[in-house]
Amino acid sequence: PLKLAYRIRHDSSMVAMVRQGLGIAILPRLAAAPIPEDVSVCTLPFPISRPIGASVLKDALHTPAVYAFLDALKQTRQFSPPKAV
Repeated sequence: PLKLAYRIRHDSSMVAMVRQGLGIAILPRLAAAPIPEDVSVCTLPFPISRPIGASVLKDALHTPAVYAFLDALKQTRQFSPPKAV
């Protein structure tokens, strides 16, 4: 198992710590940008994913962009049915 040494709130702090030789990090490439030239970037040998949730107010008036986003999520066919909370 991995031994976590730090919990970081900002991706730029994580990249800076890696740059100083304090360890390694696993994060999306876009989150690490800009990546310093002296930091090596490797691709993981397997794909990883994480769930992303979307919440909207049930009786609120939403913009067309909100509906378009929800429709795009549904088209992925990985969108769970709505749950009332």
